[in-house]
Formats: sequence, C-alpha cells, structure tokens
Amino acid sequence: MFERNTVITLVVLLAILLLAAGGVWWAVERNNAKSLQESLAGVALTPPATAAGYTDLEGNALSLEQHVGKVLVVYSWASWCPQCAADLKVLQAVAAPYTDSEVVVLAINRGEPAMTAERYLARTLGDTARVQLVLDPEDSFYASIGGYAMPETVIFGLDGSEQSRIRTTLEAATLDSKIKTLLAAE
Repeated sequence: MFERNTVITLVVLLAILLLAAGGVWWAVERNNAKSLQESLAGVALTPPATAAGYTDLEGNALSLEQHVGKVLVVYSWASWCPQCAADLKVLQAVAAPYTDSEVVVLAINRGEPAMTAERYLARTLGDTARVQLVLDPEDSFYASIGGYAMPETVIFGLDGSEQSRIRTTLEAATLDSKIKTLLAAE
C-alpha cells in the first residue's frame, strides 16, 4: 500500500513538473518571438499599416518579417544607382553557398514601379535565384532604417539587431566574413 501511494505521488509530481517546464518553455519562446518582432529587423521589415506593403516582381504580397531570427542581409537599391548592378552581382555570389534557413539576402527596390525594376534587372543581372528581390512601392524599409546613402546594406544578426551597415560598394570577402562571424555566434 505504501509503495502504491509513493508511486502515485511521484507520478503526480512528475506531471506537475512537466507541465510547469512546458509552461516556462512556452513563455520563453513567446517572449523570444515577441522580442524578435520588436527588434530593429522586425520593425524595419514590417511595413506600416498605411503602406502598400512589400511585393515580389509579379506583384505578390510578401511577408518579410518571417525572416527575422536568421542572418539577414538587406540591400536597398534603385535603377538610378550607378553601383547597384555590380553590388547585386556580389550579393548573388555571396548568397550562393548558404541556405534560406541560415542566411536570407533581400534586395529591396526603393519605390520604383515593377516594370522599371524588371527592365533594370534584365539588363544588368540575369539569374537572381538566391537573392530575394522585393519591391517597396512607398520606400518604407529605407525610411525605417534612417537610410541616407545609396546603396545601403544592413546586416541583421540572429537576434534581429543591426550588426553592420555598409554604405559603399560591396566586397564579397568583407560581406562573407561578416555573415560567417554572425553564424559562428549562433
């Protein structure tokens, strides 16, 4: 009889501990997700409610905040920017060895019509498989980061904080080194 009561008590205590641990885990994960969404990357990649929002070149709506929590390389570009074509090619090369689960490279166009962006990309770039091309019709991203140079590249860490900002021509070795440093900190 004593052993049976002890076993029942232990099972009940174990169940209570598991429920408590699950509750703590859920609260921590919920807080982490909230922190990421409130991070600079989360705020910058969420267009204001009054804005048109981000789209791909075909006009499909994009939800960029889903990428927060990964290493993000976000490049602001426009067809009138003389060095953007070369930089977009550097982004392609740097992004190639990484998977979307590790590193996401976004190239956000600064408020130009889709046709303008498409013509520019067709003339200068070709394949962009590893770089996600984004149209930002109201230039929300650039405004949210306080951009003032063109082009402007912001690198966000896994916690959504800004880790680096590049306001010059991109160099593959420098960019790759910054990405590898952030991935190693994981």
